[in-house]
Amino acid sequence: MKRLITYWACCGMLLFTVAPGGVTGAPRAAIVTDVVQDGIVVRGKITSPDGEVLPGSNVVIKGTSQGTMADAEGNYTLTVPDKSTVLVFSFVGYLSEEIIVGEQSTINVALNPSLETLSEIVVMGYQTVKKSDVTGAVSSLGADRIVRIPSNDIRAALIGVPGVRVSGNDIRVRGTRSVRAGNDPLIILDGMPYYGGLNTIDPTDIASVDVLKDASSTSLYGAQGANGVIVITTKQGKEGKTVVSYDMFTGIGKANYHTYDPMNANEYVAMKREAYRAAGTWSSVEDDSKIFLGTELANMGKVDADWVGEYFERPTHWTSHTVTVSSGTPTTQYKIQINARNNDARFDGAYSNQYYANMNLDHQVAKFMKVGLAARLYYSQEKAKPDPLPLLLQMSPLMPIYNEDGSLNNDMGDPIVKNPFATESNDVYDERRESWRAFLKGYALFDITKGLTFRTNFSYNPGFYAQGLYYDQRWWGYNDARNRVETQNNRNADYMWNNVLNYKKTFNKHAIDVLGVYEIQNVEAINNSVSARDQVLAGYKWFNMGALSDSKTLGSAFTRTQMISYVGRIHYAYNDRYMATVTFRQDGASQLSKDQRWDFFPSFALAWRASEESFVQENIPVISDLKLRASYGVSGNRSIGAYATRGTLNTSFVTFNTESGEVHYPGLEPGIRPTPYLTWEKTKSLDFGIDFGIFDNRITGTIDYYKSKTYDLLNERKLPYTSGFDKAMENVGRTQNTGLEIALNAVAVSKGSFRWSVGATYYRNKEEMIELYDPRLDKDINNGWWIGQPVSGVRFDYKQAGIWQTDEADVAAIYGQKPGEVKVVDLNGDAKIDGDDRVIIGNGRPKWMGSISSTINWKNFDFTFDMYAEIGALTFDSYKATIWPGQVGRWNTVNVDYWTPENPSNRSPRPVAGQTMRYMSATAYHSNDYIDVRNITLGYTVNNALLKNAVSKLRVYATVNAPFRYWGYWREDGIQFNETQYIMGLNFQL
Repeated sequence: MKRLITYWACCGMLLFTVAPGGVTGAPRAAIVTDVVQDGIVVRGKITSPDGEVLPGSNVVIKGTSQGTMADAEGNYTLTVPDKSTVLVFSFVGYLSEEIIVGEQSTINVALNPSLETLSEIVVMGYQTVKKSDVTGAVSSLGADRIVRIPSNDIRAALIGVPGVRVSGNDIRVRGTRSVRAGNDPLIILDGMPYYGGLNTIDPTDIASVDVLKDASSTSLYGAQGANGVIVITTKQGKEGKTVVSYDMFTGIGKANYHTYDPMNANEYVAMKREAYRAAGTWSSVEDDSKIFLGTELANMGKVDADWVGEYFERPTHWTSHTVTVSSGTPTTQYKIQINARNNDARFDGAYSNQYYANMNLDHQVAKFMKVGLAARLYYSQEKAKPDPLPLLLQMSPLMPIYNEDGSLNNDMGDPIVKNPFATESNDVYDERRESWRAFLKGYALFDITKGLTFRTNFSYNPGFYAQGLYYDQRWWGYNDARNRVETQNNRNADYMWNNVLNYKKTFNKHAIDVLGVYEIQNVEAINNSVSARDQVLAGYKWFNMGALSDSKTLGSAFTRTQMISYVGRIHYAYNDRYMATVTFRQDGASQLSKDQRWDFFPSFALAWRASEESFVQENIPVISDLKLRASYGVSGNRSIGAYATRGTLNTSFVTFNTESGEVHYPGLEPGIRPTPYLTWEKTKSLDFGIDFGIFDNRITGTIDYYKSKTYDLLNERKLPYTSGFDKAMENVGRTQNTGLEIALNAVAVSKGSFRWSVGATYYRNKEEMIELYDPRLDKDINNGWWIGQPVSGVRFDYKQAGIWQTDEADVAAIYGQKPGEVKVVDLNGDAKIDGDDRVIIGNGRPKWMGSISSTINWKNFDFTFDMYAEIGALTFDSYKATIWPGQVGRWNTVNVDYWTPENPSNRSPRPVAGQTMRYMSATAYHSNDYIDVRNITLGYTVNNALLKNAVSKLRVYATVNAPFRYWGYWREDGIQFNETQYIMGLNFQL
């Protein structure tokens, strides 16, 4: 796009030179060559925010026709009357900027792209299309948005995209559809399906991300598009001078305790005494010897160790360094980028290092032929340690962490209690992981005739993962006297080949775009593993598995999936305002039954650019862009195991009694029944959308309403024992997702050197099961499925009504309980608590999600912040439900407001040593409503005059990630902590 703009700018310069009277049809005031003889000479350079020069930019004295035009290097010189002169800088596709001359003799300007230009081109995977021609629902992110929040992959950038929910490592586009098959979106990397994981793609090398959401756009990938498609386009070399850039940041992570607050020594002693008082064991300090270890008794009043604090006070460290070199001639362009990242954990010696090397080369072999090669290499090296927090939390504060000489205290007074920090030693626990991944791609593009092109693409994606693990009984999670060793090696080898024939033709007011694709995919993996106990020499670890003598276990596996696809797409536009798109795809997938592998996935879309109609332009001039669109189509899902239709056999042992004793013989028994008729899971989707811009596109937005129905679910049906099998894979059940998406962007203020732009998104989705494997059923409690409820995350349990109080002792006795125990609701009023009193408490799906982003530019400063919220979901505190009840009376725990006769709390029950606490899960449900301030960044771009042409751009910045969260979970005493990252960085370009 920028090359096209540059071309037209150069044409403008040529017209300026040869046309009498100056430029005809300049976008604003006509520019003439009048020069004020007496005045101030102002010079400078005009670029884009990323430093790319904008030749042919206009510089005009406000309120006059006097001005000039930037040369091919973006430089300009203009004489102005006085210091109060206001200069107007403009360029096609960019927002104008006004600057008062004042005391400045050098004014360098970085013009910001208009909101419309930022997303003018949308990448659909097999081809790129103008945004104005898109008939489907697509959300786009530019390179600046992707790196706005420093992260190891693009998941952070996807948070807040309407229609997308990111939860941990999971990404869901317009909800969850499948109950047994995969729900992850398809990843397209530079036009090819990619299965290597988002963490293997360097986010600093990404030029754009386009999220395809409706059937019209995803049906291009019919067999894989039901869960949405994320199209990633990486940066390429450009024609022009050699550009060298360096980007780096470094930061630390600081833990915030919040409710993850362990008891101190006094609180621990009080809790333990109360737990044993409730159990009838303790009545006074004379009974302390019955409940405390001798070492603890000796340390009372002397030691108050903060085990969790010792860990949390250690910061994590994070660094990143990126070097990029790119250049190009009219026939050859290249780019080389290298990125190294380091993450140091809190545990000494635990770290994760990632290295990326990305290379692109494009060459115009002949007028009709262009070829290209790309290599994207990823290597990761990790030294892992087990998460120590669960054990640190339960360590007695009466036990010191270190001895007086600074060494670790390994005498806990209890043989099964071990110092968690001992695991920092590689002699105790040593785990190392290594992985690499390559994305090797080549293409050839042929211009067959005017409007007709043929492109063939081939990618080969090998990968390797290796893990070695050693530990002995000094690690808290292992009590066998024999050490244990494990090793694992996995190899992946994927290749994809597609051939794309594209014909574009414009005649009179008609335009057609016809696309045809043939594609094949092969994905395979080989896994090997060995584990055993009692390594002869601990130093051998996993490097000499043959020396292991006990409990040796071997494992190996091989899987392969293949698919062949035929794709067709026809786009027609009349008068640049009426558009129709028809897409069809036929796929054959090896995972499905032999006679059911092929299916057909069509889609249809219509769009009307109402803003091009004269009656809109004349009667509603405030509208600068308005497009109405609708789409309907079918997409598929075949994301199940490679051999799911073949059935399974389970290993079993048969015991025979012989004269010498029992003999065990291994055997096989039927497990999952083979399925000769398993076919595609399909999703029908309907979408209505509006794209609009008002006030010369100072405000732009998108609104989408959708409904999708997924049927023939790839599911498991339980079989009667008389069948000889346990279950079978079948196409049974239906789900549905209905939602609304809104995205708004605005330039709130643009005056002089001050510009403030804001963005906001709103997204709600209702996900529900509408039919189970048996249409007569309305629920399946064992699997957690209910008609009208989400596919997963439904909480069905007893509902807490508080804690039984002392004055309720008689009523509590009716239910076999005592004051201080959890009180739950007797729903049916039958004076007993049983399974009939359980109810759906809620689910983990938010009712709506929203985000706000803000960017302020003033002179050389930039300030940004991002916020994100989820409202209406329920979350479950597994710590409070299962871990806390098991710790009280024996271990230390978090400082919760528990019930005692002297403290009649109504939230957490009385601790009782040695007894099971009933209905604890009912106390663990909390609101998951939260508002995050995700990121705050302040940057400064150094004035070029100060740099004296040593570098073309230098920017320094400070960032805080996750500085603030308002969370209903914390307000309701849910147990959790979080981390805030403080980052400093710089970018410069030669």
